[in-house]
Amino acid sequence: MLELGSGAVEAHLELGRVVALMPDVRLVAVGPLSLRIADGAAAAGMSASRISAVSDARAAVQVIQEHVEQGSWILLKGSRGMRLEQVYEQLSNRSISHE
Repeated sequence: MLELGSGAVEAHLELGRVVALMPDVRLVAVGPLSLRIADGAAAAGMSASRISAVSDARAAVQVIQEHVEQGSWILLKGSRGMRLEQVYEQLSNRSISHE
C-alpha cells in the first residue's frame, strides 16, 4: 500500500476501520503507515489489546508468535516494499508455540 500516494493515510485509516468490524481478529499492522491502520481500528472500537503496529516484518513475526494461536488463519496484505513474504517464510519454517 506504499503506492497509494496522496490517499494513503485515509486508505490506511479505512482499512483499520474495516478490520475492526471483523470478529475474533488480531491486527498486526506493519510499516510506516501502520499507526494509521491502528488508529482506524481503535476509532472503530477494536480493543487496544488486539492491535499492534510494528515497523517491519521481523517485528511482525515476533508479535504473531507471541499472540496468535496454533491453527489460526493469517492474512498478509501489503506493498512489496514491506517484504511481508519474510513473515510467511519465517512462520512456515517453525510452529507457533506458546511454550
